[in-house]
This record gives sequence, structure tokens and C-alpha cells, in this order.
Amino acid sequence: MRYMFPSPAEVKFIRIMGGRAISVPFFKHPKTGFSYTYIISMGKILNSELIKREVRVGKYWVDFGNDIKRGIEIDGQKYHNDIVAQQERDDYFAGFDWRVLHIRAADLWRQPDNVQRDVIAFLAS
Repeated sequence: MRYMFPSPAEVKFIRIMGGRAISVPFFKHPKTGFSYTYIISMGKILNSELIKREVRVGKYWVDFGNDIKRGIEIDGQKYHNDIVAQQERDDYFAGFDWRVLHIRAADLWRQPDNVQRDVIAFLAS
């Protein structure tokens, strides 16, 4: 269900990275309230790195990831404040040789240029 109902922050991230999405505001997920969204394109930057949405890593899912084990997590305020849970997931991902970049959801609206720059640098490393 997360694939059809991405968080508003994930949609914003896709748009910052040059992607396109269409949201249907009156069709919402019953638990999260997120709108049904069709991702038209992930954008040139994410496509060039073969980034996909909702990539499974063991028992968890990473918001965005590729076959060379680079992941991008969009962290909402609640999750970002739980440092223990974040570290446990990062350690779990590292056990599968994944590197994960965390992006605070608030930064997507406050500093979109910085987010794009950080993602490009992360994917190039």
C-alpha cells in the first residue's frame, strides 16, 4: 500500500529530484491519510542512478534505493527524534552492506537545493 500512497515528503523529494507525480487528493489511505499518488517519473538524477521506491532490504524497506546498495530514507519528525530506532535500522542495513542517507522531511520544504546537492553527492560517493 505504501507504494500507491507515498508520504507527502516522499512526493516532495521526487519532485525536488526532477521527478513528476500526480496526486489524487480525494482518494486517501484509510490509516495514514496520504493521497493516492501516481509517480510519472523519478526524474533524471534518480533514474540515472537506477533508484527505485520501496526497496526491500532483509526484513525492512528503504524509501528509495538501488542495486549498488545505496538507500535514501525520508525521516518525518517522529522518526527523526527516535535516535535508537534510527541507529538500529542503520546497523541492520549496514549488515547487508547498504549505505543510507537520511533526509529530514522538514528540509525538503526548507532547503530543497541543499537536499538535492546532498543526494547527488551521496550517490556519487
